[in-house]
Amino acid sequence: MSIRERHQPPATEGPLTFAVLVFPGFPMMAFSSVIEPLRAANVLAKRECYRWIIVGAAEGPVEASNGVVIQPGFFAENAPKVDRVVVCSGGDADHLVAEDAVGWIRRILRGGAHIGAVADAAFFLARAGLLDGHACTLHWTSQAAFTEAFPDIELRRDLYVIDRKRFTSAGGVGSLDMMLEIITSDYGAELAAGVAEWFVHSPLRSSVDRKLMPV
Repeated sequence: MSIRERHQPPATEGPLTFAVLVFPGFPMMAFSSVIEPLRAANVLAKRECYRWIIVGAAEGPVEASNGVVIQPGFFAENAPKVDRVVVCSGGDADHLVAEDAVGWIRRILRGGAHIGAVADAAFFLARAGLLDGHACTLHWTSQAAFTEAFPDIELRRDLYVIDRKRFTSAGGVGSLDMMLEIITSDYGAELAAGVAEWFVHSPLRSSVDRKLMPV
């Protein structure tokens, strides 16, 4: 029996839509670790469990940290309603200002969406007040600066943190671990295990299986 045959998800109401909000210099590994698990889940489930769109903070193409350029399908001012937003940005996230993007995210939140960040994008959410009262994590190289800038936000040195309608990862393959946890919550552990197997990333790790390197 193939892994496609073994991992069938429980019934749910239609596909869940993710929007990945990208900023110049976004880390491609974290970006791929968000989208590819969604694609694999659809393949293994043999149905559309997830949809996703790419959103730019402003009009025009966006260059990743490795030089790859992508053209977002939407921009913050015209992006549609989605179920979840994942902000993906690089090492300059502590300086990002994007009023249109913040306004769009706030509108999405009022509709009940979940909001997340990978790599250093927790800076962007924190600066916008979108992490107030929530725990989070981010890349270990930026944790000291984050604590200094936002001393009232609980920062955990974990692979990822899911706190009610907020989810953050420390970047890299930690983003994949976070997405596997989200897939588990949405469609069950069996499908998530199949996705992990698809990417030769087994067994499933919890958020605290491996603490992050201290700064």
